[in-house]
Amino acid sequence: EKFIFDENDKTGGYYFIDDENYKIRTIVINTCHSNTGTSISWYQLQWLANRAFDLSEKTDSDKWSVIVFGHKQILPCLNAEELSLIQIADMLKAVNEKTVYKSTAPAIDVDFSRQNFTLIGYVHGHTHLDAMFIDEDYGFLNISTICSQVQQKTSNNDLSTSFERKLGTTSEFAFDIINIDTEHRFIQCIRVGAGNNRSIYY
Repeated sequence: EKFIFDENDKTGGYYFIDDENYKIRTIVINTCHSNTGTSISWYQLQWLANRAFDLSEKTDSDKWSVIVFGHKQILPCLNAEELSLIQIADMLKAVNEKTVYKSTAPAIDVDFSRQNFTLIGYVHGHTHLDAMFIDEDYGFLNISTICSQVQQKTSNNDLSTSFERKLGTTSEFAFDIINIDTEHRFIQCIRVGAGNNRSIYY
């Protein structure tokens, strides 16, 4: 297994890795690309569209699935913070619907109808709340996980959930073990620490 970085930005903190046994490509994006003055650099957006989401070299690409991880939320309904993050959501929508994605800044024009893999969804943190849903406007699965620290945060929408945290108990921390059944398009998030197990079909 090999981590694939952007040749134009090898220290950019974004990459993907292919699991040939389970036929899953895991893409990690850097949503805190602070040295560029924006959450997502132009280099990263172009790499994501033209390289990370291109599985045309796979002879069995129709059997492959792709999941994307990032720190910040990208959906407007979860108060995505800036345009470059929403551009990622727009791109994932095009990937999921197998349509054309176009952008002028940066210049991107990619026809995802030629890609026949399955998009699993996007997994993130930053909101410090739990959420698992398929967005009505964007059509792909979104999963967020509460932070791994003792912090009480109240949700301000009906999409997200918070939990009581207490020092000296397992609720001090929280993380998910993710199990993906690509045959049935089913994902489980098994919680360790504060919160509950979650599952959904994608």
